[in-house]
Amino acid sequence: MKKPAASRTCDAPGEPARLEVMPSRKLMRPGERFQFRALVMDAEGCALPTRPAWSIAPGPLASAATVDATGALSVGADAGEGNLGLVASVAGKGVTVSIEVTSPDRYDALLATSGLNEAGESDEAASVTIATGTIGGRTTAGEDLGRQRKNLFVAIVGGVAACLGFAGLILLRRGRRRTGGDLDGPASTGSAFGERGGAGAEEAPASAGARLAEAPVQPASPPRGKICPTCGALYPGEAMFCGKDGTQLVLVN
Repeated sequence: MKKPAASRTCDAPGEPARLEVMPSRKLMRPGERFQFRALVMDAEGCALPTRPAWSIAPGPLASAATVDATGALSVGADAGEGNLGLVASVAGKGVTVSIEVTSPDRYDALLATSGLNEAGESDEAASVTIATGTIGGRTTAGEDLGRQRKNLFVAIVGGVAACLGFAGLILLRRGRRRTGGDLDGPASTGSAFGERGGAGAEEAPASAGARLAEAPVQPASPPRGKICPTCGALYPGEAMFCGKDGTQLVLVN
Protein backbone atom coordinates (compact mmCIF):
# COMPACT_ATOMS: atom_id res chain seq x y z
CA MET A 1 0.00 0.00 0.00
CA LYS A 2 1.31 3.42 -0.96
CA LYS A 3 1.75 5.84 1.90
CA PRO A 4 1.25 9.62 1.82
CA ALA A 5 4.13 11.68 0.46
CA ALA A 6 7.08 11.45 2.80
CA SER A 7 7.47 14.51 4.94
CA ARG A 8 10.70 15.98 6.16
CA THR A 9 11.46 17.58 9.47
CA CYS A 10 11.42 21.36 9.28
CA ASP A 11 12.59 23.77 11.95
CA ALA A 12 10.18 26.51 10.87
CA PRO A 13 7.22 25.01 8.98
CA GLY A 14 4.95 27.34 7.05
CA GLU A 15 1.20 27.63 6.64
CA PRO A 16 -0.94 24.65 5.51
CA ALA A 17 -0.64 24.21 1.75
CA ARG A 18 -1.67 20.60 1.03
CA LEU A 19 -3.88 17.92 2.56
CA GLU A 20 -3.59 14.21 1.76
CA VAL A 21 -5.87 11.40 2.97
CA MET A 22 -5.10 7.68 2.66
CA PRO A 23 -6.62 5.67 1.13
CA SER A 24 -8.70 7.49 -1.46
CA ARG A 25 -11.06 4.44 -1.75
CA LYS A 26 -12.06 1.78 0.75
CA LEU A 27 -14.26 -1.32 0.56
CA MET A 28 -16.04 -2.08 3.86
CA ARG A 29 -18.67 -4.41 5.28
CA PRO A 30 -21.42 -3.41 7.72
CA GLY A 31 -20.20 -3.35 11.33
CA GLU A 32 -16.56 -2.67 10.39
CA ARG A 33 -14.35 0.17 11.64
CA PHE A 34 -11.45 1.68 9.71
CA GLN A 35 -8.85 4.34 10.57
CA PHE A 36 -8.20 6.81 7.76
CA ARG A 37 -4.87 8.64 7.75
CA ALA A 38 -4.43 12.35 6.99
CA LEU A 39 -1.32 14.46 6.48
CA VAL A 40 -1.20 18.28 6.34
CA MET A 41 1.91 19.84 4.78
CA ASP A 42 3.24 23.30 4.01
CA ALA A 43 4.41 24.48 0.59
CA GLU A 44 7.83 22.89 1.12
CA GLY A 45 6.38 19.48 2.03
CA CYS A 46 7.01 19.84 5.76
CA ALA A 47 4.50 17.93 7.91
CA LEU A 48 2.36 20.12 10.15
CA PRO A 49 0.63 19.21 13.41
CA THR A 50 -2.63 20.55 12.01
CA ARG A 51 -5.46 18.02 12.18
CA PRO A 52 -8.27 18.06 9.62
CA ALA A 53 -11.93 18.12 10.52
CA TRP A 54 -13.80 14.93 9.60
CA SER A 55 -17.42 14.63 8.53
CA ILE A 56 -19.80 12.31 6.69
CA ALA A 57 -20.95 13.58 3.31
CA PRO A 58 -24.73 13.73 2.81
CA GLY A 59 -26.13 10.60 1.17
CA PRO A 60 -28.31 7.50 1.65
CA LEU A 61 -25.85 5.89 4.09
CA ALA A 62 -24.85 9.06 5.98
CA SER A 63 -26.99 8.14 8.99
CA ALA A 64 -25.57 4.59 9.09
CA ALA A 65 -21.96 5.65 9.73
CA THR A 66 -20.01 7.76 12.21
CA VAL A 67 -16.52 9.26 12.27
CA ASP A 68 -14.49 10.59 15.20
CA ALA A 69 -11.95 13.45 15.40
CA THR A 70 -9.07 11.16 14.39
CA GLY A 71 -10.67 9.96 11.15
CA ALA A 72 -11.83 6.56 12.42
CA LEU A 73 -14.95 5.56 10.45
CA SER A 74 -17.50 3.11 11.84
CA VAL A 75 -20.20 1.56 9.66
CA GLY A 76 -23.34 0.42 11.43
CA ALA A 77 -24.08 -3.29 11.53
CA ASP A 78 -27.50 -2.69 10.00
CA ALA A 79 -26.18 -0.50 7.17
CA GLY A 80 -27.28 -1.40 3.68
CA GLU A 81 -25.15 -1.56 0.57
CA GLY A 82 -24.13 1.61 -1.18
CA ASN A 83 -21.56 4.36 -1.38
CA LEU A 84 -20.49 6.59 1.47
CA GLY A 85 -18.45 9.79 1.36
CA LEU A 86 -15.98 10.82 4.07
CA VAL A 87 -14.76 14.43 4.03
CA ALA A 88 -11.53 15.74 5.57
CA SER A 89 -11.10 19.53 5.55
CA VAL A 90 -8.56 22.14 6.64
CA ALA A 91 -9.25 25.87 6.66
CA GLY A 92 -12.29 25.53 4.44
CA LYS A 93 -10.66 23.26 1.85
CA GLY A 94 -11.78 19.64 1.85
CA VAL A 95 -11.13 16.34 0.12
CA THR A 96 -13.58 13.43 -0.09
CA VAL A 97 -12.67 9.75 0.03
CA SER A 98 -15.05 7.10 -1.24
CA ILE A 99 -16.24 4.15 0.84
CA GLU A 100 -18.23 1.36 -0.73
CA VAL A 101 -20.29 -0.65 1.72
CA THR A 102 -21.17 -4.17 0.61
CA SER A 103 -22.56 -7.29 2.22
CA PRO A 104 -20.20 -10.06 3.43
CA ASP A 105 -21.56 -12.37 0.73
CA ARG A 106 -20.57 -10.06 -2.09
CA TYR A 107 -17.38 -8.69 -0.54
CA ASP A 108 -14.88 -11.13 -2.10
CA ALA A 109 -16.38 -10.93 -5.58
CA LEU A 110 -16.48 -7.14 -5.49
CA LEU A 111 -12.93 -6.95 -4.14
CA ALA A 112 -11.67 -9.06 -7.04
CA THR A 113 -13.07 -6.64 -9.63
CA SER A 114 -12.62 -3.32 -7.79
CA GLY A 115 -8.91 -2.78 -8.48
CA LEU A 116 -8.20 -2.43 -4.75
CA ASN A 117 -5.48 -4.29 -2.86
CA GLU A 118 -6.07 -7.30 -0.61
CA ALA A 119 -7.03 -5.04 2.31
CA GLY A 120 -9.73 -3.43 0.19
CA GLU A 121 -7.83 -0.13 -0.07
CA SER A 122 -6.56 1.93 -2.97
CA ASP A 123 -2.86 2.70 -3.20
CA GLU A 124 -3.41 6.36 -3.98
CA ALA A 125 -4.06 9.22 -1.62
CA ALA A 126 -6.84 11.72 -2.06
CA SER A 127 -5.33 15.21 -1.94
CA VAL A 128 -6.30 18.86 -2.17
CA THR A 129 -4.26 22.04 -2.44
CA ILE A 130 -5.12 24.57 0.22
CA ALA A 131 -5.38 27.81 -1.76
CA THR A 132 -5.65 31.50 -0.80
CA GLY A 133 -8.94 30.89 0.99
CA THR A 134 -7.03 29.55 4.02
CA ILE A 135 -5.65 31.50 6.91
CA GLY A 136 -2.14 31.23 5.52
CA GLY A 137 -3.40 32.14 2.06
CA ARG A 138 -5.16 35.22 3.37
CA THR A 139 -2.01 36.22 5.23
CA THR A 140 0.08 35.85 2.09
CA ALA A 141 -2.50 37.68 0.01
CA GLY A 142 -2.63 40.47 2.60
CA GLU A 143 1.15 40.77 2.59
CA ASP A 144 1.19 40.88 -1.21
CA LEU A 145 -1.54 43.54 -1.23
CA GLY A 146 0.33 45.59 1.37
CA ARG A 147 3.54 45.29 -0.65
CA GLN A 148 1.72 46.41 -3.81
CA ARG A 149 0.22 49.41 -2.02
CA LYS A 150 3.61 50.34 -0.62
CA ASN A 151 5.23 50.13 -4.06
CA LEU A 152 2.41 52.21 -5.55
CA PHE A 153 2.80 54.85 -2.83
CA VAL A 154 6.56 55.02 -3.37
CA ALA A 155 6.04 55.34 -7.13
CA ILE A 156 3.51 58.17 -6.67
CA VAL A 157 5.75 60.04 -4.23
CA GLY A 158 8.72 59.60 -6.54
CA GLY A 159 6.73 60.89 -9.52
CA VAL A 160 5.50 63.95 -7.60
CA ALA A 161 9.03 64.69 -6.38
CA ALA A 162 10.38 64.40 -9.92
CA CYS A 163 7.70 66.78 -11.25
CA LEU A 164 8.41 69.31 -8.49
CA GLY A 165 12.13 69.09 -9.13
CA PHE A 166 11.63 69.61 -12.86
CA ALA A 167 9.33 72.61 -12.25
CA GLY A 168 11.83 74.09 -9.79
CA LEU A 169 14.63 73.71 -12.33
CA ILE A 170 12.58 75.53 -14.97
CA LEU A 171 11.76 78.38 -12.57
CA LEU A 172 15.41 78.63 -11.54
CA ARG A 173 16.54 78.89 -15.15
CA ARG A 174 13.92 81.54 -15.90
CA GLY A 175 14.98 83.51 -12.83
CA ARG A 176 18.60 83.41 -13.93
CA ARG A 177 17.67 84.58 -17.41
CA ARG A 178 15.66 87.49 -16.04
CA THR A 179 18.45 88.47 -13.66
CA GLY A 180 21.02 88.31 -16.43
CA GLY A 181 18.80 90.43 -18.71
CA ASP A 182 18.31 93.10 -16.03
CA LEU A 183 22.03 93.29 -15.40
CA ASP A 184 22.90 93.45 -19.09
CA GLY A 185 20.19 96.01 -19.91
CA PRO A 186 21.27 98.87 -17.59
CA ALA A 187 24.93 98.23 -18.35
CA SER A 188 24.33 98.45 -22.05
CA THR A 189 22.10 101.48 -21.64
CA GLY A 190 24.62 103.13 -19.37
CA SER A 191 27.39 102.32 -21.77
CA ALA A 192 25.46 103.71 -24.68
CA PHE A 193 24.42 106.69 -22.63
CA GLY A 194 28.00 107.17 -21.55
CA GLU A 195 29.16 107.03 -25.12
CA ARG A 196 26.46 109.42 -26.27
CA GLY A 197 26.87 111.60 -23.19
CA GLY A 198 30.63 111.66 -23.59
CA ALA A 199 30.35 112.61 -27.20
CA GLY A 200 27.78 115.28 -26.36
CA ALA A 201 29.88 116.56 -23.49
CA GLU A 202 32.86 116.87 -25.76
CA GLU A 203 30.82 118.46 -28.54
CA ALA A 204 28.93 120.91 -26.30
CA PRO A 205 31.95 122.87 -25.04
CA ALA A 206 33.41 122.90 -28.51
CA SER A 207 30.22 124.33 -30.00
CA ALA A 208 29.90 126.93 -27.24
CA GLY A 209 33.52 127.96 -27.68
CA ALA A 210 33.01 128.27 -31.42
CA ARG A 211 29.95 130.46 -30.93
CA LEU A 212 31.83 132.69 -28.45
CA ALA A 213 34.73 132.98 -30.83
CA GLU A 214 32.45 133.94 -33.70
CA ALA A 215 30.52 136.62 -31.70
CA PRO A 216 31.96 140.20 -32.16
CA VAL A 217 33.63 141.75 -29.14
CA GLN A 218 31.83 144.91 -28.09
CA PRO A 219 33.55 147.52 -25.88
CA ALA A 220 32.09 147.84 -22.42
CA SER A 221 30.03 151.01 -21.94
CA PRO A 222 31.29 153.34 -19.22
CA PRO A 223 29.20 153.42 -16.07
CA ARG A 224 26.52 156.16 -16.10
CA GLY A 225 26.42 158.64 -13.20
CA LYS A 226 23.52 160.46 -11.56
CA ILE A 227 22.81 164.18 -10.97
CA CYS A 228 20.69 166.10 -8.51
CA PRO A 229 18.09 168.08 -10.47
CA THR A 230 17.93 170.69 -7.70
CA CYS A 231 21.52 171.59 -6.99
CA GLY A 232 23.22 169.95 -9.99
CA ALA A 233 25.63 167.88 -7.87
CA LEU A 234 26.99 164.70 -9.57
CA TYR A 235 26.88 161.31 -7.92
CA PRO A 236 27.94 157.74 -8.88
CA GLY A 237 25.40 155.48 -10.53
CA GLU A 238 24.60 153.52 -7.36
CA ALA A 239 23.49 156.68 -5.40
CA MET A 240 19.77 157.21 -4.97
CA PHE A 241 19.30 160.64 -3.25
CA CYS A 242 21.19 163.93 -3.11
CA GLY A 243 23.28 164.32 0.00
CA LYS A 244 22.69 168.07 0.17
CA ASP A 245 18.98 168.54 -0.22
CA GLY A 246 17.63 164.95 -0.31
CA THR A 247 16.32 165.20 -3.85
CA GLN A 248 16.05 161.89 -5.78
CA LEU A 249 18.88 161.62 -8.29
CA VAL A 250 18.41 161.06 -12.01
CA LEU A 251 20.69 159.46 -14.59
CA VAL A 252 23.01 161.67 -16.53
CA ASN A 253 22.29 161.46 -20.29
